[in-house]
Amino acid sequence: MTISEILDRWPEIIPIFLNRKMACVGCSLADFMTLEDALDIYHINMEPFIEEIENTIQARKSEADVS
Repeated sequence: MTISEILDRWPEIIPIFLNRKMACVGCSLADFMTLEDALDIYHINMEPFIEEIENTIQARKSEADVS
């Protein structure tokens, strides 16, 4: 998946990118780059980043299940 596809599917993770000062949100290259590409460019360790994304998505899903 590209960054754009990921952010379109799970917009609740946008703050994760912004908190790390990643310019992926709104970047024209996001239509072509994968998450792995972006993490390499920004020198961000993949495992903790993915874990934070998963936790955020799961929290959002749990909130939706309660409502």
